[in-house]
Amino acid sequence: MPAPSLRKKRIALGLPTKRHVRKDGIVVMNVRYQSETLAEWFLANGDKIVEVRWFDENIGSIEVNLDGRWYEIPSLSSVVQDVDATTWAATRRALAAKDRKRKAWEEDVVAKALADIRAINADRMAAYHIMDHGWTAEALAEQTAHAKSTFEIIKNREKTSQTDDGYGKSITPSKPERPSKAKDALENAPKQAPAQRKWNIVD
Repeated sequence: MPAPSLRKKRIALGLPTKRHVRKDGIVVMNVRYQSETLAEWFLANGDKIVEVRWFDENIGSIEVNLDGRWYEIPSLSSVVQDVDATTWAATRRALAAKDRKRKAWEEDVVAKALADIRAINADRMAAYHIMDHGWTAEALAEQTAHAKSTFEIIKNREKTSQTDDGYGKSITPSKPERPSKAKDALENAPKQAPAQRKWNIVD
């Protein structure tokens, strides 16, 4: 018998929680999740609370129940793909300790910090799947509340650009932005999304 897929494990074993669907998606532990399906649903239904399944072994995606159907919703930032919740929490703590006043972190900085945490914890992480990490609803709520006020992933900033005459580079200041998939999904989404009342899993 083949092993269950990650999606099926997430739905069956993931931590049940509820989250608001907002214009820019759904947030869990300050990881923002968005897709075209979710954006379309928001346009048709507005800001509402939905059922979510969050799986601590891999926080790169969540499962969201929209009108009786489960949908896989990926994170906006690719840096958390295949990252477990324990490593993510440790990474956030490490970055916060590095600069306690800073709340927005570029993706490349976050990726480097994740790699460092994984290297430090390589031996421990080898036993991850047989350990009880204590991710209860209360623990997730506590981590989420802390993350909202202290941490946000933003797109990498463009620090330099080639000058018009071809000699040297000039600094181009730019306002930090969140990953843009949410904006793109909302702009491209149709105005209505058909409701599905059957309870099933959408691959």
